[in-house]
Amino acid sequence: MAFKTRTKPVATDTANHTVLVVDDDPGVRDLIAFILGRTGYRVITAADGPTALDVFRESRPDLVLLDFVMPGLDGVSVCSRIREEAEAARIPVVMMSGQATKEQIGRAFASGAAEYVDKPVQLPELVALMRTYLSS
Repeated sequence: MAFKTRTKPVATDTANHTVLVVDDDPGVRDLIAFILGRTGYRVITAADGPTALDVFRESRPDLVLLDFVMPGLDGVSVCSRIREEAEAARIPVVMMSGQATKEQIGRAFASGAAEYVDKPVQLPELVALMRTYLSS
């Protein structure tokens, strides 16, 4: 009798995509990174705006998942700076927050965000959203 080794398959539509997860809350950041990694994405993380910009420039991710409210350089400022770089114009930025007002959400879209999601993030919905943006 032959035995087959069972390995967890990596979804082919995620395997070649890198996602930058930016959140100042290490619990949120690590949970999202863990789930996305298990889904098959290559995940890189940053805990604040300045680090996010450095990591973004070094790695050129395929999608940025960006916390709206962070101390210092907030998500809107980070998104605006990403959009200032011509070659980054097509990279989707998904903003997330649990406390943003309609006005702040409007600022997020004005800064170049492609999407906004509420916290706590519903991970199955987030994964589906990411697949939509990264399907090409």
